[in-house]
Amino acid sequence: MAPARTRLMIDSARRMLRHGAYRKVAHLLEGMRPGDAADFFESITVQDRRRLAELIGRDALVHLLGALSVEVAAETFQDMDDPEFVTLIGRLPREDAAAVLRFLDAERREGILAKMDVSASDAVEELLAHPAGTVGAIMKPEAFALDETATVAEAVEALQRASDSGPIFYIYVTDKRGYLVGVVSYRMLLLARRDTPLGSIMKSDVSSVRADEPQDEAAALVSRHDLVAIPVVDEDHRLLGVVTVDDIVDLIQAKATEDIYKMAGLGSDDRVFCAPSRSIRKRLPWLFVNLLTAFLAASVVGLFQRTIQAAVILAVFMPIVAGMGGNAATQTLTVVIRGLAIGEVTARDALRAILKEGSVNLAIGAILGAFMALIALLYKGNPYLGLVLGTAMVCNMMVAGVAGAMIPLALRVLKIDPALASGVIVTTFTDCCGFFSFLGLATLLISRLAT
Repeated sequence: MAPARTRLMIDSARRMLRHGAYRKVAHLLEGMRPGDAADFFESITVQDRRRLAELIGRDALVHLLGALSVEVAAETFQDMDDPEFVTLIGRLPREDAAAVLRFLDAERREGILAKMDVSASDAVEELLAHPAGTVGAIMKPEAFALDETATVAEAVEALQRASDSGPIFYIYVTDKRGYLVGVVSYRMLLLARRDTPLGSIMKSDVSSVRADEPQDEAAALVSRHDLVAIPVVDEDHRLLGVVTVDDIVDLIQAKATEDIYKMAGLGSDDRVFCAPSRSIRKRLPWLFVNLLTAFLAASVVGLFQRTIQAAVILAVFMPIVAGMGGNAATQTLTVVIRGLAIGEVTARDALRAILKEGSVNLAIGAILGAFMALIALLYKGNPYLGLVLGTAMVCNMMVAGVAGAMIPLALRVLKIDPALASGVIVTTFTDCCGFFSFLGLATLLISRLAT
């Protein structure tokens, strides 16, 4: 579907929804690609989603359910009658079914599993046994694998029989115990003689990831080695499943969204049209923490009340010093947290990262400080005001660079998510240091500023 046509259909669906034409909207969603329908579905209220879910055809609803984020899917279908929900979940790929069920409360989840087909329920429960955030929680348990003694001809026949079970990117080779010993690409298969055992042509140096490792590790390996799939093994290197590139893309997108939300002090399930009570519950605690840290910065300003009274012009420039430090810290945080997320920065690189960010912000601070000193001189004709402002800018920018690199690295060592906690801590640092350096220098030169 062309983008222009997709936008037209979504705009039409929004207009119909405003007039309560739910049946027409449901019919329109059935004609969209699942991804486009999911984008529209996630942008409307949960009440509208539930009304539409009752009207959309079951086949289209299964495809839509598979394309939705798991949080939205769980929220939308959590009150659906058990028999209908069991039917929908049973038609999803096992890994998608497990992801949705993981977001339901324990009692509801157990009730759905008890009513599912035994074989499907067992497969889903095996995935649910892996903790959330690990590779095992998102892997496809049906990895295409053959014994190392199988011939090329037998591999081709097995591929033909499995052609309807979904895309197969690689042929994984196992020994008699089920241990992963190699991988065969289609190119290897085409170039080899039909009677050649797979063990003779396989690549034994195969990249793999353990089921209990963080999902970020799978994403890093796929990106580093340009893979379209990566096998998942247990601690004994026994093949358990596979993670494909579409899972990795979904993971990266979800992780990026989660990190952005965390840096803003939000929960990843806070949406524009979610219940107001949920937004309040998610946002208020972090804003309360911000309020407490703001009092800390205000207390620093309170130490210099007499200085501000003696030279009121200082109050004009105070927000500039603190604001620039906060902006510089945000830039550094973004670079460092991204580096940590993709494995670009490790504990061994900590000192180098801190020195680099500190020197970069020191140079930027010198340039901006000189510019602000000139502005202050032209504005008030007082070179001492420019000296105070420029020096404070240099100090605060350097603090922003060092703190912006050091704090997320320290939080990672302490097993605390840097994306969640770094922003408030670093902003407090830059506000307090900015105010202290600016007003402290002004206090030393107050006789030159008050004239």
